[in-house]
Amino acid sequence: MKSPPYPIPSVNHSLANLADGKFFAKIDPAQVYLQLGVHDASVEAHTIITHRGTFKVNCLQFGVNVAPGLFQNSIEDLLRGIPCVLPYYDDVLIFAATEEELCKHLHLVLEHLSESGIRANKTKCIFKTKAVDFWVTFLKDKATIAEPLQQLLENNAEWKWTSAHEKIFTAVKELRSSDSVLVPFNEKLPLILTRDGSPYGEGYVLSHLMPDGHEAPIVYASRTLTSTERNYSQLDKEALSITAGVKKFHYFFYRHTFTLVTDH
Repeated sequence: MKSPPYPIPSVNHSLANLADGKFFAKIDPAQVYLQLGVHDASVEAHTIITHRGTFKVNCLQFGVNVAPGLFQNSIEDLLRGIPCVLPYYDDVLIFAATEEELCKHLHLVLEHLSESGIRANKTKCIFKTKAVDFWVTFLKDKATIAEPLQQLLENNAEWKWTSAHEKIFTAVKELRSSDSVLVPFNEKLPLILTRDGSPYGEGYVLSHLMPDGHEAPIVYASRTLTSTERNYSQLDKEALSITAGVKKFHYFFYRHTFTLVTDH
């Protein structure tokens, strides 16, 4: 079975498309991979061995490394043309500015799924909600702030929790509940990329310049420097963080200019 040249969407990119979303619904297809058939030529590769003998499986199985890309490709083709729909792995997110629009989009999605024979897990579906959860955290400068905690997880590190670690742990928790509210990406507003670094980490934030003149963050990112990168000169570290920031948010910069803010 060949791996499809089809990428899994970036969570940040998907969230950026939710700018007009006020009402949401989430469809969870039941045992999603098992609902997709495989070509006869691939059935041999899906043979399973049991105490009752060997069996050829004519549907896509969990654990097959190409399964996520295959399903992503299939579900996007199936729902292509329906507005305000974001398939992601085994979830389908529908959003709209009004409840009436959401119902229209949801009806089209369910109609397409039904016609293709894909069943949904009713207990895991969410309808007409004003908030959705994603398994993702946007914490400004997390890599830099949490570096001492990260060191505790390194190989051969001595586990010794001190008051300093407790203070850092509290700071990370406060970051999760801070009022640095992210705003949705808007291609009509100017972009600003701000970066900063330290001897062991770097962080960057992509912001919009709002009509009233203040900067509002779209997304944060940070990372810990490798042992080799920590030996770079300060100028090289600055260049490294700029390059990393542009690569991280490259999908926002297509067809757009941006302002770079750095302290060197």
